[in-house]
Amino acid sequence: MRHKRKKPEQDWLGLILIITFGVFVVAIVAAIFYQAASTREARKAQVPPFYASLAAAQPLPATLEPSRFQEQKIQAGYAMAHQKPAILAQQPCYCGCDRQGHRSLLDCFKTEHAAKCSVCIREANYARELDARGKCAVDIRDSIIRTDWESLESSTQE
Repeated sequence: MRHKRKKPEQDWLGLILIITFGVFVVAIVAAIFYQAASTREARKAQVPPFYASLAAAQPLPATLEPSRFQEQKIQAGYAMAHQKPAILAQQPCYCGCDRQGHRSLLDCFKTEHAAKCSVCIREANYARELDARGKCAVDIRDSIIRTDWESLESSTQE
């Protein structure tokens, strides 16, 4: 039994289809990665409100007592707000609370808002860790804006 040989045009057509499909797949993957990268860049470009200095934040609002909360990481976040309000007043909060009128991360700790928000707690505990390492409010803010707090492995996180 003899096998019929394909015509050369059929070989080229199959090759063109494979190449076209490959280019299409590569274009889709590149578009997905580009969109993810541009979303991260847009997020960094849209920095939520914060006070640029301690003087601008005056008067500092009172925050809730840390002892009101049982969970250690929440208590630690409220302790930071209670003990070092000047630092948190100079930090942006990435939880979207600026739509509720918050002007800095410190505002999240005036109520139980932060206790229900992992972003607020993680940022405050990250600020506490950087403060303990001797970083100033501006350096902490720069790090928060870079979203370094998102990947931090902290003893106060789950």
